[in-house]
Amino acid sequence: MAQKVIFLVDMNAFFASVHQAQNPELKGQPVLVAGNREARTGVVLAKSYECLERAPIRTAMTLKEALDLLPEAVVVQPDHRMYREYSRRVRRVLEDFSPLVEPVSIDEAFLDMTGTVKLFGPPEEAARKIQDAVLTRTGLPCSVGIGNTRIAAKMASEFKKPMGISTLWPPEVPGKLYPLPVGKLHGVGEKSVEKLAALNIRTIGELAEADGELLIRRFGAAGRQMRLSARGLGADDVDPSRYDEVKSIGNSRTMDRDLSSLEELRRALYDVTEIAAARLRKQGMVAATVCVSLKDSRFVTRSHRKTYGEELCLTEDIYERAAELLEELWKPGTGIRLVGVSLENLSPGEEVQIRLLPEDPSRRQLQNTLDRIRDRYGDDSVLRGRSLLPGSLRATRGKQGR
Repeated sequence: MAQKVIFLVDMNAFFASVHQAQNPELKGQPVLVAGNREARTGVVLAKSYECLERAPIRTAMTLKEALDLLPEAVVVQPDHRMYREYSRRVRRVLEDFSPLVEPVSIDEAFLDMTGTVKLFGPPEEAARKIQDAVLTRTGLPCSVGIGNTRIAAKMASEFKKPMGISTLWPPEVPGKLYPLPVGKLHGVGEKSVEKLAALNIRTIGELAEADGELLIRRFGAAGRQMRLSARGLGADDVDPSRYDEVKSIGNSRTMDRDLSSLEELRRALYDVTEIAAARLRKQGMVAATVCVSLKDSRFVTRSHRKTYGEELCLTEDIYERAAELLEELWKPGTGIRLVGVSLENLSPGEEVQIRLLPEDPSRRQLQNTLDRIRDRYGDDSVLRGRSLLPGSLRATRGKQGR
């Protein structure tokens, strides 16, 4: 059987590059995708490579800090609709090279290039052709990682940016991968780095050679996966349907009595939104469209949806928009038996997407903590104060359980 050939195409500085492609005057300029320049508020969501050449600006740094380091930076407002459109354009280019294209985020996609040598040449030559086609047809630069597994291609894509082409074949793993700090391994976060350090494991090579049973005892099944990844081993399938499977994520509840006041409906809406948003984040997705549905005591269902110029995943952000839709739907005096929320127009996102981070990091930390607790112990294992007020679905369930 022929060795698998997997590509990971990674768009370079995607958000900033999209603005530069859209507006030629920005090419060659240090571009920051962030909040309001005049007010100097918000965080840096993305930066062009020209910024990195001039100042140590980091993603998630406050805009004020970034402008103190680089006053001449050009600040542009994020435009998520435009990013999605360019992402679709890139995907169409990639599909000219392989029928097996699997987007894993708005700016990354795996391709199965096995058996395409006669069409496009050896892997590195094919990668150059992909880079040229993407640049010509979209104006965007990309790097390409090449390997025989997904993790190998992913790690190779990080070796050289922008416009890099790198390989990580099995014989290259010890020389290219093993010397790197363990935190560079995809899927190994800060907490795991600390725990691995306590085991005297600080490089990817040390992780690859570590005792497998010890890792499983310390990390569970994740320990086995980390060790495989450190060796460049893992899945080699590319499945385009993974991107298309999830069209919407939602949650709804039927009450044991009619809710007739707007305040009660807001509390019920918050409860269903909180669960839907947690499901969204667990799937690694973000949503651009929010839909609210109400079913009255006559079993008549009415819905209202709206698409926003931003991508949403945080509970409070989604609820704020859902509450606006609720107020437009609600008719005073009507008893409501069911409340539902659906999150649509989904796109894959990173587990922690900088472009979605709130300006207050404590808010993000709280959200992450709540997700971990509920994922382990169930939706009702931790409740916000508003979920215990009259009209809340959880308050109602609590009374029924006593």
